Order: sequence, then structure tokens, then C-alpha cells
Amino acid sequence: MSGVFSGTRRFHVARSMKQLMKSHPRYRYMKRALRNYQVETLLLELNSAVGTMDTPEKEEKLEHFLAFLTHHQETIKDYRSWLQEKGVDTTAYRPMGSAEAMMNQLAKRLKNGRAWSKKGVMSMARLWIGLKDDLSIQTIYGKWEKATEKSEKEHRAKRKIPTKLVTETVRQNMPYLNQAIGKPVHFALQGLKGF
Repeated sequence: MSGVFSGTRRFHVARSMKQLMKSHPRYRYMKRALRNYQVETLLLELNSAVGTMDTPEKEEKLEHFLAFLTHHQETIKDYRSWLQEKGVDTTAYRPMGSAEAMMNQLAKRLKNGRAWSKKGVMSMARLWIGLKDDLSIQTIYGKWEKATEKSEKEHRAKRKIPTKLVTETVRQNMPYLNQAIGKPVHFALQGLKGF
């Protein structure tokens, strides 16, 4: 199948390599080669370790491990390089380990310990993708769209002037208003009180 990329879980490869090679002096270089997707360097380092193992059992395990990796070396490569060869832009793509964790998390959240029908899972997946992509979603109550436009009417902040400040500013500035309470100006101002 040329249209499918098959990948080996690098976690398992790293774990097997650690169990087998952790006391080897070149283990650090093997680990770096695996982390950087340098398959040829990894195979070269493992080949150079043949014959240097402590016990015959470890030698045999190393030979089996090396044979497995040699046979499956295409599956250890970075999937992004395979996609780039197919013409896909992978600048925003994460490494396979991250993608595996995200897929496991998504599967766990979708299932959440319950059995789902295929139709239910597909509906939830479409809803989740629609929410992430800001698409309109058809519900039994009608179409639901995320509000993206802001209100056209801008509300200006109302400034409230403290009354104490007004009275302090006006006081003693208009001598006409400083007349006694029984004068006609006082009655006129009282009439304008609720205006």
C-alpha cells in the first residue's frame, strides 16, 4: 500500500533499546539518533555494538532487535518527511509521539468509559471539529453559530461627576446664589431641582 504510512511506536523501540543497551558506552549516541529520526546512524551504532555485549543472551537479543529494526526501518522514520514527499505542508505538524498522545486523549474523551454507537461517535466528532473550526452547527432547535461579530453600537463609558465636587466648585463663585433662603432666586432654583 503506497498511500499509507505505517509507523512503529518509537516509545517501544526506545524502551527495548534502553533495556538492552543502557550499560553500553555508545547508548547515548543511539538514543540521540532515534530521537532525531536518523535511522541510518541508529542502525550503524547498533551494528557496531554487535560482539561487544556482556553475555551471549544479550548478543542474541541485540541480533533480533537489529534484524527487526532493519526490516522495519521505514516505520521508524519521521512521518512528516513522508507527507512532505506527498506534497503536504507539515510546518504545523507535531512529531508522532505527540500525535499519538493527542489521539489517545481524544479517544478517551469521546468514549469516556461508555459504549457509543458509531452514529453517536461520528456526531460528537463532527460537533467537536465544527467547534474547533468555527463552523455553524445544525441542532434540533435550529442552526447554532458562534458569535464572531462585535456589537455595532459602541457604548461610551459614562462619567459620573461626584456631587460633592460640583458643590465645591460652584460654592462662593456666584454671589447672587448666596442670598437668604426666602428670596425669589431660591424658589426658582427649588423649582428646577428635579429637572
